[in-house]
Amino acid sequence: MEKQEYAQRLFQCLTVSTCPLQVDELTDILAIWFNSDSMPNYNASWHSRDTKEAVLSACSGLITVANVDRSQVVQFLHFCIKEFLTLEQLATMESGLSCYCILPGLAHAVMVKACLSILVKLDDSVDKKIINNSPLAPYTA
Repeated sequence: MEKQEYAQRLFQCLTVSTCPLQVDELTDILAIWFNSDSMPNYNASWHSRDTKEAVLSACSGLITVANVDRSQVVQFLHFCIKEFLTLEQLATMESGLSCYCILPGLAHAVMVKACLSILVKLDDSVDKKIINNSPLAPYTA
């Protein structure tokens, strides 16, 4: 995945998540291959060993990892970053920034597809071990 696509997906998920996303949850999302012709596919081999570094490497100047309730949560460095990325005018700018415009509908679709790919991966054989190996599973539920 290109670094720009990686950053875009991080921004989309951080923008529309219903609760703060942990580093491991975002790393799970980044291990999903999105193809417009088929169901997104989770690929465990894409899951980075250094999850914090994997997330920060895409856009460390705009996001940070904070310790919240003993969890490493990813968040924008400042609320104005989210506001800027969701500006409709950003989509029409001629600068190279327009590709980072977050359209809420598309961002929600990415989150839904990511969650569905985790559910499909879990199948009918859900137990505690499988849930522990899939950080995004509790968020999906």
